[in-house]
Amino acid sequence: MSTRSTAHFVDDAYNNFAAPKPRNIKKPEAIVYRHMDGYVAGAGRDLYRFFRAYGCRSGRPIAAYDAQALAAKYVVWLAGEYTADGAGPLDFMSVYLMRQDPGDIEYRYTINASRVDANGCPLVMVEEKHGYGDDAPWSSYSLTRDLVAKELRQMRARYFARKAQDAAELEAQRNPAPIQRADDSPEPGKQYRLTGGSGTPSIMRGDSWAASEVKA
Repeated sequence: MSTRSTAHFVDDAYNNFAAPKPRNIKKPEAIVYRHMDGYVAGAGRDLYRFFRAYGCRSGRPIAAYDAQALAAKYVVWLAGEYTADGAGPLDFMSVYLMRQDPGDIEYRYTINASRVDANGCPLVMVEEKHGYGDDAPWSSYSLTRDLVAKELRQMRARYFARKAQDAAELEAQRNPAPIQRADDSPEPGKQYRLTGGSGTPSIMRGDSWAASEVKA
């Protein structure tokens, strides 16, 4: 889905990275725009996949990062993810370098090349937009593996719940429940017409028991 996001690569994004404030944000060295799957279970997960491909391992921290070089490698990695099998290396879409954020992004990821976590991966801060328009509020939080795993579980739960609902609706269309009428009960001692002509009320035609009653 087209949940747009950007990744800001900075050398030192925040004075206090654990409690960011907009006024402390440093100008990014590079901005990478991603057209789809910008939510945490998409773009956030892919950042950790990229870090791992780049060499980030537990107990094996990378000595130093350069924000611009890291951004360049991220573009190359995303290009590979968005290139179809058998296509050329330049036949990718949905990834761009930007001078500034487009107005329609819903997520912004700030990758701090100056600071790393316990696994040696760059620290990442997420900013999420709630609503639409220039006045829509934003929230900020740290990107962690636990958060990505939680978002993935929730996304999968929503997916399977939607699949179950679709299957139930399809079954209801294939085998509709009989129409229940308030007067749809035969009474003892009375006769009813089960079949009849097109102009004669009958049960087979779909009329109620009361309408299909054979009058003396």
